[in-house]
Amino acid sequence: MKQLLLVRTSIFGAALLAALLTCCKKEETTGTITGSIAPSDAVSSVVATDGKGHRYAATPESNGNFKLTNVEPGTYQVRCTTRSSYYLPYGGVTPAARPATVGAGQTASLGTIQVWPGSGAEGGTGTCLLNGNAYTPIRVQGSGGNAGTELSVVFVRDPLDRLSLHLSQCTGRGTYALNAVSTGVLSLGGSSCGPMELSTRNGGSGTVTITAYDTGTRLCAGTFSFTAYPALTNCGVTSAVVTAGTFAEVPF
Repeated sequence: MKQLLLVRTSIFGAALLAALLTCCKKEETTGTITGSIAPSDAVSSVVATDGKGHRYAATPESNGNFKLTNVEPGTYQVRCTTRSSYYLPYGGVTPAARPATVGAGQTASLGTIQVWPGSGAEGGTGTCLLNGNAYTPIRVQGSGGNAGTELSVVFVRDPLDRLSLHLSQCTGRGTYALNAVSTGVLSLGGSSCGPMELSTRNGGSGTVTITAYDTGTRLCAGTFSFTAYPALTNCGVTSAVVTAGTFAEVPF
């Protein structure tokens, strides 16, 4: 009888302990965004924002890894601020935003964000039409990117407002498609709705025609057009149409 009582007591104690542990276990309500920067010193900060006013920031570690913690569930745009000695493949001195969907108790990994040191500089001229209106930059800059096989051309209209073209493979004169790999990007940081980015990476398309590509002077020229879409609809902006784009004497 005593043994039976001990067994029942042990079973009851184990069940009570399990119930207490379950009761006391804190339910996770936030998530995490992780990734890595290469080279590790190319980015000074990583920031995630959504359309609800949430903002999370982190500084990459010395090995390039970064982690944004206690992130409320939702869909975010993750942006990097690059150091002045680097040009980025997706958008000149500012990389294209990466979308990240965060769930409670989950980690959204962005993988490795590759940054190429630039060989170009500021110079040249350019213009285009954005949704039929003149888009005139205050300066133009270019970069040859990775081992001379890439080409980036950036129109800067103000410090927060720029148009970027990036060709992942550019071997000289010719017409190149803009899509999810070679990209056309509009960064509209001066919008009344806050930072906004539209890119061909989000299902858009277009072309860049290189009309001059001098490996001696390291200057290029060309024409372009593309249609870009946002990863997240903001303030009713669903697309941007860029036409009649030209650039000349841009260093790479």
